Parts: sequence; C-alpha cells; structure tokens
Amino acid sequence: MCCRDRDTTERRRFHPQRLVHYRNNWYLVAYCERAQDLRNFSLDRITRPVDTGAPAEAVDSERLTEHLSSGFGIFGGPATHEAVLWFSPAAARWVADEQWHPQQRDTRAEDGLLERRVRYSDPTEIVMEALRCGPDCEVLAPEALRSMAVERLRAALGNYSDGA
Repeated sequence: MCCRDRDTTERRRFHPQRLVHYRNNWYLVAYCERAQDLRNFSLDRITRPVDTGAPAEAVDSERLTEHLSSGFGIFGGPATHEAVLWFSPAAARWVADEQWHPQQRDTRAEDGLLERRVRYSDPTEIVMEALRCGPDCEVLAPEALRSMAVERLRAALGNYSDGA
C-alpha cells in the first residue's frame, strides 16, 4: 500500500469493515493489526492486495459508528480536539450553508462574522478547509491547530517570494 503523505510503500494486514464514499473517493475502513486500531485506507492507494483466506475479525458496529462520525473529515477516529474558526462576513455567507460535520456549532455575530466550532481528531483536513478561505478565515483554537495553519500559510507565501 502506498502512503500518500509520506510517499512510501508499506505492507499492512487489516480486517475490512466498511466502504465509505467521501469527497469523490472511496475508503476502506478496516481494523489495522499494526496500528491495533481502526484506520481509513484510500482504495486508490491499496496496491497488490492479498486475500489470506482467513475471515476478517468483526469490529462492533457502535465502535465503527464512533470512528466514522465523532471527528471531522475522513481522518476519523474519536474527536480529541475542538477547532474554533472565525469567518469574515463575506466567507460566512458561503460557509454557513456548508455542513462540515453533523455536530458542528455555528454562531453568527451581528456584524455577519461566523464562528464555527467543530470537533476533530486529525488536523490535516480541518486546516485545509480553513485555508481554502484565505484571509477570510482565522483559526483561533486550539493553539496547535493555529500554529499549523500559520506554518502552512508561511510555506505558501514562500512559494511567491522573489527572494526580497
């Protein structure tokens, strides 16, 4: 299997549980023996699968539901953090109509600003969503998420610097 984020190939033994279609991609939710936990594997990254002939060990459906629904995005798992994002009135007109997660909490201020709170486990996708709004979104909390957004913005700005 190819790891997109590390550009490596590794072998994993896993027990398939469910297929999930998310943002135009298919994912296999499986119990991974190496991680000793549930993981989401992008089907387009699974290369040379081998059927061992052994039956897959079933995971309790409540645990699967928790894995798939508690945190934001496909990088699921139990939500351990809460992101707090502010959107400008211009961005809020668009973002307010988007459901990022069934348990998100939105608050509109009189000036049109939108505060969105959403629980997540992995920061990757929540930062991507925040940064797609450019200057019309500010990550307020937690500090580690804010720092990650700042780091990504600095890296992006570096692509446009002329060395001055």
